Amino acid sequence: MRKFVVVMVLGLALLLMGLTLSASALTINDPSNGETHLYQIFQSVEFNAGTYANSQALADAFVSPVYKILETLPVSSYYYEITGFYATWAGWDQTAGYYTAGNVAGSKSTPAFITTVGNHNKYTAVSLLFNPTSTFGFYDTASGDGTKATELLQNPQYGLGIPSQSNGLIFDLGGDRYIVAFEDGGAGCQPLGDKDYNDLVFNVQLTDIPVPLPPTALLLGTGLLGLVGLRRWRKTV
Repeated sequence: MRKFVVVMVLGLALLLMGLTLSASALTINDPSNGETHLYQIFQSVEFNAGTYANSQALADAFVSPVYKILETLPVSSYYYEITGFYATWAGWDQTAGYYTAGNVAGSKSTPAFITTVGNHNKYTAVSLLFNPTSTFGFYDTASGDGTKATELLQNPQYGLGIPSQSNGLIFDLGGDRYIVAFEDGGAGCQPLGDKDYNDLVFNVQLTDIPVPLPPTALLLGTGLLGLVGLRRWRKTV
């Protein structure tokens, strides 16, 4: 019995240690340069997603059973929609889009769904629909700064020194709604730049618009219905 209790206590201790390590692995800073902080963007009208004291408190909240941070999103029978984005970088032109999971270099979407000229603390209301055909992640390309992805291993030159943290994060808000946030730190200030994750932030959600069936699927369905009708007709003759 004592051995069982000891094992249980040690197991619980290891579990708590693991949770502590995972929580401390994700670091999001609030810079002092006048930029809108990530937690403020979350709490704005555009991205209303809870109340946090600072961006690190937000990060800690998403290392929990309730919230989580993803690297990719699955294919859906509905369209995904971008409903506005917030840009806080200074001086970079940036382009964002999605890519087939595991292949940001070879499968970036064309055209990308966000292309914008460098501006500071600017929110842009948009409504952009897109329909990936396979599991996908998001990328952000800044002029003079390379391409960053939401998948950690798709950032070989960025951020591999920090476990479980890449230059792009997908915050899963639940209810098929997500916030994607990028850190655009330059190659000279890596890993992960200043880790503010407020350089390009956009809201993603599933719409109630079903993905239309391709013509081949419609033909197949029509053919099957025809066969069923023919069979019933023969039975009645």
